[in-house]
Amino acid sequence: MYLQFKREVEHILKAALADASYEYEYSSLGLEESEHADITSRIAFTLAARYRKPPENIAADIVRHITIPAPTERTLVSRAVTSGPYINFYVNDSFLDGTLRRLKGGGGGGGNTEKRHDKSTRIIIEHTSANPDGPLHIGHLRNAIIGDVLARVLTYSGYQVETQYYVNDMGRQVAVAVWGASRLKLETRKKGDYAIVDVYIAANRLLEANAAYRTEVDALMRRYEAGDEKVVKRYEEVVQRCLAGIKASLQRLNIHHDLFVFESEFVRSGAVQHIIEELKRKGDIKSEGSALILHLDGIEKGLVIQRADGTSLYTTRDLAYHRWKSERCDRM
Repeated sequence: MYLQFKREVEHILKAALADASYEYEYSSLGLEESEHADITSRIAFTLAARYRKPPENIAADIVRHITIPAPTERTLVSRAVTSGPYINFYVNDSFLDGTLRRLKGGGGGGGNTEKRHDKSTRIIIEHTSANPDGPLHIGHLRNAIIGDVLARVLTYSGYQVETQYYVNDMGRQVAVAVWGASRLKLETRKKGDYAIVDVYIAANRLLEANAAYRTEVDALMRRYEAGDEKVVKRYEEVVQRCLAGIKASLQRLNIHHDLFVFESEFVRSGAVQHIIEELKRKGDIKSEGSALILHLDGIEKGLVIQRADGTSLYTTRDLAYHRWKSERCDRM
């Protein structure tokens, strides 16, 4: 619709320029999006230099020569007005109303491109994927809405779409939340994500006040990655409580995920180690001390693939996740 609207504006503007006897280059129409209009034209600035007139006067002269057809459900441009040297164009509300009525009452089909695509095409859209250490903020919700809209549009277009939420349950933030939940009182009456963020904030204050506590968090991370059953259970309780709150928030927006994929799965399955071994065989990583470093062309600082204590990093786990995704779909 936007392109059709722009074409109508171009046609109307060119007719007015010809009627007002202004010579111009097509590229100088100066059409662009604006927060003050649906489309605005800066052409008066270009013509001002050629005709030695104030751009405000030229814009007003052009608008006087603009003729806009009577609005119908088939025409897009409703009016053109000046704002200083700018010429602002606005969409016809009747067109929008008519289009929505046709889509709502016509049995669907508007925008459906199902016939153009192979129905077997599989697409994975991963979105939201906020850390399970507290509630969603406005940035997370923005991403959730964008991801959900893309999934709905692609599904409507005939693709096989799977939405995923990638749960970072191995990062330090989650370890701090788990450590905090074991040391502090967890408010069970609160919504899960709110209760977890409370202990996360309090735990961070304790860690700032006493550096010795940090070794406990480090040990917790190592034990979780090693699969210590007691630690795994503690992690699951915290992560699932937080996710329950996050899911409740997404439910209010009618956003659902087909699959929640946990980062730890790729460590336990051996997928992360497989990535590391493959990079070793290719000679792409070097040992520096006990850590493994990947050196990339054009980047001065090496990328740590495995810490000196043998634990993995988000980057390595993410590589394993992306490989796994690529094996489950045609596009992602």
